[in-house]
Amino acid sequence: MHVDRVDYRLLVQNAIKNRLVELATGKYSPLEVDKSFENMVAMGSHIELGALKVLEEAVEERVAAVAANFLLRVDSDLIIEPVLALLHNSKVSDVSKGQLLRLLNQQGFEVSDIMSPSIFKDVTKLASDSMVQLLQDLHESPSILGYILEEFAEFPPEMQFGYVQDLIRTKDFRVVPLLENLARHNDEVIASEAIRGLGSVPDPSSLGALEGLVLRIVDPFLLKLADREARRLRFKGIKPITVPVASLGDPYHVVVSGIDGKGCRIVWLARFLKGSRGRLMAVSFLLSTQEGLKDCYGSTQLSRKESQELLKNLKSKYATVDGDITYASELVRDALYTTRHGNLPLPPQWTYWQQVFSSMNISPKPFVFMEGVEQEAFDGQSYKDLLGLEELSEWYEEDSLVYDAAEEMLRIGKKFRSPRVKQKAADDVVNRVATELFQPRLGELIRRLDFTSEFLRRRGKTPDADILATVARALREGEPPQHNVFLRNLLTLSIGVAEHNLRAGFDVRNNVDMFE
Repeated sequence: MHVDRVDYRLLVQNAIKNRLVELATGKYSPLEVDKSFENMVAMGSHIELGALKVLEEAVEERVAAVAANFLLRVDSDLIIEPVLALLHNSKVSDVSKGQLLRLLNQQGFEVSDIMSPSIFKDVTKLASDSMVQLLQDLHESPSILGYILEEFAEFPPEMQFGYVQDLIRTKDFRVVPLLENLARHNDEVIASEAIRGLGSVPDPSSLGALEGLVLRIVDPFLLKLADREARRLRFKGIKPITVPVASLGDPYHVVVSGIDGKGCRIVWLARFLKGSRGRLMAVSFLLSTQEGLKDCYGSTQLSRKESQELLKNLKSKYATVDGDITYASELVRDALYTTRHGNLPLPPQWTYWQQVFSSMNISPKPFVFMEGVEQEAFDGQSYKDLLGLEELSEWYEEDSLVYDAAEEMLRIGKKFRSPRVKQKAADDVVNRVATELFQPRLGELIRRLDFTSEFLRRRGKTPDADILATVARALREGEPPQHNVFLRNLLTLSIGVAEHNLRAGFDVRNNVDMFE
């Protein structure tokens, strides 16, 4: 008997394709788009086919951009070959090819090596049409500036510089808000080009932006440049006007998550936008104990219901401290201090989303920890119990050294029969690996311990906070990491996880990207 076989790949492809086009052409908030992406990702296999089909057929930039954003969420190696094929397909539109290059850049490809005149039908028209659409969107919805800066952050440096020059060439007053934010970019080349660009736009809003930058810029060279460009516009008889920033009311939600096993945490702040009928500006900041402010993204049109849903989702994944805006702002200030003193780049969109802290001092400043109670050494069980706390549930080391140690442990288990000999060999492995793994990053580990102790204290877990503070103090005073009970327990736990993964056939050493 003949049985018809349903090609589920085609069904999934059409479902994804139709939904992406609907999201691109309809009026959906960023949160609604994000939620739809989550639902589509949950559909499982073949979901990338629908997005690739959209990119193959799209002629409108918005449609192509939504499809590309979805593929960034999928983050699958399966897309590389079909993306390269589409890029060299003469029937695919230039707007789609622009998004395809963005995808490849995110996958680590050097897009400047791929680009050639043969790929695009009309590069000049593509750039012109994209800029016209950008300026129109920015003028109609100034709140999309944050999202534009987030996309700007994804460009490689040479594309960022070219993008700023394209903005300047328009001589259009609508580029002023974007140039003003880019003038505060931490890259001096980008910032200086944006300042010169503001001076080339003979408009009151441009002079207002430059005068604001003169009051805000710290760098002597950029300050002198902004002052000079402002004087040039005044000599032309232009009078400044300042574009009003969003007027924010009281905080609606303030959430600080605990620190994960990589030293990262989330600070999330939602505030009422005055005159917007209860709408909120909500921003999420990703902070790292080592790198400072790593990322930020947000929305200017969030409803209270959407904010509640986001809060519920956040609290289901992480232990949190809620409602303390002073604590939240101090953590962000510390992250800014870490970024600045490490000469690390700030995400370009920070210049826009920082306004959620309006009326608050948000200048870089090291965090001041609460004083703990001086304690003597605790018993070994107390240290072991710490790793069972929900606030430390993600604390384990996923490093090639740990997997090397796990392999040794598995060999020891097979090689020796005597429990005493096994224990001695296992202790030798732990001692050696603890030194190699923890000693080079002792400062970062102590800092992570200090912040987590502070976090526990603010959650009312003072005894646990005191134990963790004792661990940090011992390391600060020179205790070798291989002798520190907490770090030994952390390493032992991590090796156990690695052993389990190796038995299951999973080895992170085969995926170098995990360590980047």
